[in-house]
Amino acid sequence: MDELNILLIGRLPDLADSIKPSLAALLPKFTLRSIPNPVDAMPVIESSCAVACVAFAQESGDEALLAALLHDLQTRHLPIPVFVITAQNDVYQRLRFFEWGAVDCLSWPADLSRLAALIDVMSVRRRIEPGHAPARTAQAAPSPKSPRFAEASQRTVAGFVFASRAMRELYDHIESAAASDTHVLLTGETGTGKSHVARAIHELSSRRKKPFVVVECGGLSPTLLESELFGHVRGSFTGADRDHVGKFAVVEDGTILLDEIDCVPLEAQAKLLRVLEDRVYEPVGANRTARFRARVIAATNRPLEQLAADGKFRSDLYFRLNVLEFELPPLRDCREAIGPLAENFLGIYGQQAKCSIDEITFAALEAMQNYDWPGNIRQLRNTIERAVTLCRGQVLDVADLPETIRKAAAQADQDAPPTGNGETRNELDFARQHGERQRILQALNKHGNNRTHAAKELGISRVALYKKLHKFRIVETPA
Repeated sequence: MDELNILLIGRLPDLADSIKPSLAALLPKFTLRSIPNPVDAMPVIESSCAVACVAFAQESGDEALLAALLHDLQTRHLPIPVFVITAQNDVYQRLRFFEWGAVDCLSWPADLSRLAALIDVMSVRRRIEPGHAPARTAQAAPSPKSPRFAEASQRTVAGFVFASRAMRELYDHIESAAASDTHVLLTGETGTGKSHVARAIHELSSRRKKPFVVVECGGLSPTLLESELFGHVRGSFTGADRDHVGKFAVVEDGTILLDEIDCVPLEAQAKLLRVLEDRVYEPVGANRTARFRARVIAATNRPLEQLAADGKFRSDLYFRLNVLEFELPPLRDCREAIGPLAENFLGIYGQQAKCSIDEITFAALEAMQNYDWPGNIRQLRNTIERAVTLCRGQVLDVADLPETIRKAAAQADQDAPPTGNGETRNELDFARQHGERQRILQALNKHGNNRTHAAKELGISRVALYKKLHKFRIVETPA
């Protein structure tokens, strides 16, 4: 396995050496290497499995050298996150580093715990997502369908996009949970993505190469549910004309998701509790005992605690499952995720339909933002699939969306109060907005107003770019 390197770049080796012990303790899986001269960094990045760079802008001339390094990384399409540590808290200098492509810019003394957490999360994403090869194999430009590594605000695991703040916090929790074998309980409304999160936990865990098995408990009768879980021997009940291997055997050392766990009958709950407690079970009608070695993730859209209080769910099973509980938020409570999720589904269904639809208009995005999505992510996915099927152009527009969403958008337009876009609160806010607007204009001019290419250069999604164009009132720019 390749060594995972973090490069400490700067002309003050004493400073690099001073933070090495702390970072090494916070990131024990990584090797820290010091590179005194930024000019020497690129050959090392290209020839090693570098997952991040920490650069120091301490002396006169460092800013220009680091700007050249960031430019080279973008030109060569090397998705290596660069974190810059500056000697002073200079707002304008930090803005310049952000414009040049730095993931984060910290002033000294820096919060090394936060820095280590960012590096760790981004390196996990780099290792588990397709298309994120080591730096030395990343000479070719990334596929247009692949997410930019620099989009640190958006994480994708097992095809599921953790795009909102609430979902990114959930990602941090499940990443920690994945390292253990503790049982997990996922709660939330129907369609919030519980099965996808369960698969993400599996993909982030050491069991990722083992089977991932899903059992839909709500769609099976009590007899069939026990047979599906435990298996059965021939003649154990009417219709059992042959032996059947249950999911507990099929999953082996992998992960099993018990979806709609609230639908499991009380008698079967007692047997399930024994599996979780003793790690053994008997196939239906058999006299032999089998070992259970998998991890259990349970999911429900009903309040198990209340069901246990009402005697409809075993309290001992509830407490056994509820070691780690994660509640998935409804889509209406994290509307910032609608755009990235819609783009993700557009890429999936556009590719399946073999069509050239690769963009969603800002008006369509606004319409979807103004809808409450009672069916949550599942409804959004179905909406995009329907829109791709019916769309006759190359861009998905409001007219391609269902009538319920169009009506919600029209009502929101009528109810919306006038806004003062572009207003700033203070000098710092003005500097940030001015620098951001100028950088967007620069990218648009460079790519002849091609918003897709401009978004890729800026390291943001098209959805985010459209919102910024609306915010800064950039409708057209000179070519």
